[in-house]
Amino acid sequence: MTGGEGTGIQEWLSRVRGEYWEQLGRAPQAPEAAAGAWVLFRLCGRRMALEASLCRAVVRRPRAARLPGLPPWILGVAGIRGEVVSLTDPAEYLGLRSGRPAGDGFVLVVADGAVKAGLWVDGVADVAPIPPGAVVPVDAPWPGCPPGAFLGHWSGPDPEQPVLLLDGRRYLAETAAGAPDQD
Repeated sequence: MTGGEGTGIQEWLSRVRGEYWEQLGRAPQAPEAAAGAWVLFRLCGRRMALEASLCRAVVRRPRAARLPGLPPWILGVAGIRGEVVSLTDPAEYLGLRSGRPAGDGFVLVVADGAVKAGLWVDGVADVAPIPPGAVVPVDAPWPGCPPGAFLGHWSGPDPEQPVLLLDGRRYLAETAAGAPDQD
């Protein structure tokens, strides 16, 4: 899914889950049984994933109103579906410093309890079930990446380019609190 502008992520997840199980010739899973579902996205040429249970929507990247004194990975605030949401740049936070053009990409709106943010990503690709036993631990995968930013990696459909599993709860807590600069 690269364009689901305006489409509710939960509706999309439900549809994709149904299609997945239909292809396997099984009945669709109940939502509580799909706890291992991950939203796959692209960020600076890398494949990453975030727990689907944290995802609320995917929209085209809106303009953000920059606020003074924020770390460079907090781009400002934006109005998304009638709510003011902090817009963050996970590439900057993760030490990738991509220099992407400001208007490109999508925002993956995520929430954990009362904490909500929009993650600027290059595109959202799919939703996939990732079995916990298939996750391999990973240290900081490149210089400048905050320790513990990823829960691990999954070989996925292309073992040559593993999918990094972003710790979404940690990301939200650290970016919402304005964690110290990672330079």
